[in-house]
Amino acid sequence: MRKLFVFLSLLFTCICFGQSDWRAYKPIVNMGYQFNSHSQVYAGLEYSFISGTRLTERWNFVGAGVMATPYRDKWYWLPYADFTRSNGLAFISTRLSTHHIQPQIGVTMLNLLDIGVGYSFAFKQSVSNPVIKGFTLSFKLRITKDKSNYLEVMRY
Repeated sequence: MRKLFVFLSLLFTCICFGQSDWRAYKPIVNMGYQFNSHSQVYAGLEYSFISGTRLTERWNFVGAGVMATPYRDKWYWLPYADFTRSNGLAFISTRLSTHHIQPQIGVTMLNLLDIGVGYSFAFKQSVSNPVIKGFTLSFKLRITKDKSNYLEVMRY
């Protein structure tokens, strides 16, 4: 499963950046915290693709990173990929890791801070691996030098 996840992530990255000038996209560092059955912290990189006109802008954030979670006195490091679509005030997102898939919705504060709620569906149900399932509450912070990733208010 992990090899398939890595392969699909690399394939998706190649397809996205294969026909475009990759230097035009500046990475966004994201870090966050989420809580469901136990605490999780995560950090990663995202890229944004803006669609729509000036009045109906939509930001599409595609990213990957690593999530750390304690489970039975041991820390587990899980790779993840996520996709977020935002209009600057609200967002819808999906996160996929080797152990779960998590759709969520929430509010975003100028695309700088996301506060979301969702539900995690576990892939693996075992005693030795962390089981990530149930309702989630998450906070995500995006940091970048490219001001076009933030809502119009933040650009000036």
